Amino acid sequence: MLHRRILALLLLVGLAPGTWLRSPPPPYVLTQAMTAQALPLPADCCAVGPLRVTGAWQLTSPNQRFGGYSALVHTAPGRLLAISDGGYTLDFPMPGRTGPVSIKDLFVSGQGRKADRDTEAAQWDPLSRHLWVAAEGRNLVMRFDPALALEAWARPATLRHWPANTGPETMAMLPDGRFAVVCECRSRWRDRGAYPALLFPRDPTSEAEPLHFFVAGPWDYRPTDAAVLPDGRLLVVQRKLVWPFPARFDARLALLDLDGVQSGAVVPLQDLGALPAGVPMDNYEGLALEPLGQGRMAAWLISDDNNATFQRTLLLRLEFRPDQLPAKQKARR
Repeated sequence: MLHRRILALLLLVGLAPGTWLRSPPPPYVLTQAMTAQALPLPADCCAVGPLRVTGAWQLTSPNQRFGGYSALVHTAPGRLLAISDGGYTLDFPMPGRTGPVSIKDLFVSGQGRKADRDTEAAQWDPLSRHLWVAAEGRNLVMRFDPALALEAWARPATLRHWPANTGPETMAMLPDGRFAVVCECRSRWRDRGAYPALLFPRDPTSEAEPLHFFVAGPWDYRPTDAAVLPDGRLLVVQRKLVWPFPARFDARLALLDLDGVQSGAVVPLQDLGALPAGVPMDNYEGLALEPLGQGRMAAWLISDDNNATFQRTLLLRLEFRPDQLPAKQKARR
């Protein structure tokens, strides 16, 4: 407990300057506009296993609801939807594409208490065009219809016991309809590489009883988002706080195979490697996959700037062939 409090204090100190150093607030602006500025990459840059970084951008907008993005989904050809930890959405065209930008409140008037708005993970179903969002605070899961109207929500009993400020951080829907949800909290203070996780047999808002297991990865790297690959495995992004003031981060990518997972299993992440030097770095918390055709895919990463002046909203694009990913490994029992 003391160890957790010390780490929480360090994180608070590292992120608090974002409050101290904020510029005086400009007049309230809700302009539906965003700029994607391309950032330079080193020559012959850069690879994480078979994934190669093919683009990096800094996103900016005068809209006061812009920033703090913790989740990312691919909703339509050429478009991405980011969701902030304040409960706001950013629907935008991928860099190089044309189309409108829409920055909105995920909740309508009277919906979404403050404790419900810390939205940290999302999953989009391209078939039903429904969106699932997991929120810390009260640790609940919400389902939105194709128009992004709240349709159902639930606080599964197992999620209620997760910490309020380090609860469900990663969520993904498997091809068979199961949902995996991973906690940002650790299983034990002395084990900084294993995280409690749940596997729901169906939509978590149905309050179906989940299977409990653990996700294990490199020391102190927290899973922050995941997306399902064609073979059913999950591509996972992990984030590590390197230094609290000013906040500096590392990020890694890994594979998670939940095939045949049993209750209580410790499932190891299959490490692909860290984002290398030269790649613009910040607090990467959102991940989405885009099929490109001809056996290729793109992975998109977005960072949470914590609304701090010394952090940025970054967008990365990595291209890869799923058939070149490492072979599956067996889960540990």
